[in-house]
Amino acid sequence: MPDPHKEVPNDMDRADGKIKEELRAFLNSLLAPALEIAALDMLPSGAHPKFCVYIERLDGQAIGIEDCVKATHLINEPLDNLPLMQTLFPHSYELEVSSPGIDRLLDRAQDYVRFTGSQARIQTTRPLTGEELGNMTYGQKNPKQKHFLGKLHGIQDGNLILVLTEGTKKKKVRTNSEEDGITALRIPLPLIARAHLESLDQGSAPKKERDPACLI
Repeated sequence: MPDPHKEVPNDMDRADGKIKEELRAFLNSLLAPALEIAALDMLPSGAHPKFCVYIERLDGQAIGIEDCVKATHLINEPLDNLPLMQTLFPHSYELEVSSPGIDRLLDRAQDYVRFTGSQARIQTTRPLTGEELGNMTYGQKNPKQKHFLGKLHGIQDGNLILVLTEGTKKKKVRTNSEEDGITALRIPLPLIARAHLESLDQGSAPKKERDPACLI
């Protein structure tokens, strides 16, 4: 599996949002009514690009190997014949289908609402100003920061609200709008390059990996 914690060039992150939504809608039409797309990702893999499709069940049950096999059979040939995929991948590519995992990618605004209260790692396309962050003091003290770790607190006026996790920076910054010692930031959705959930206690316990059997 590609490591979501590793910062690598990612064509899907750079792709126009309309392109990703078109692919999502196309794949959902093939997977309905039992399965749907959780996230899409495109990563370089040696000389051949890799197209990663993360699926989930509509009944809320965990994804199993049979779901991955079923999804692969449903989408493999239609994807190969899709003109959009032929444009994105002029040459061959590897299709990988799996469950989202505990470190699932977040690639839609509704994901940030759905997982409110969960810890996530956010990467922005560039450093953000204090005005963009809604916190001038923090922006001035961290002018080059593009990686943020904190708890999701939904969306407000087109911005992700992120309450930073202790340890993101050595010192916390007090804000006028938050409780003493808590750092809350605004991150404009269009400036988010990549985001994924972050499993808790990674430093004290081995990270649980996705079931290798569910990789097709």
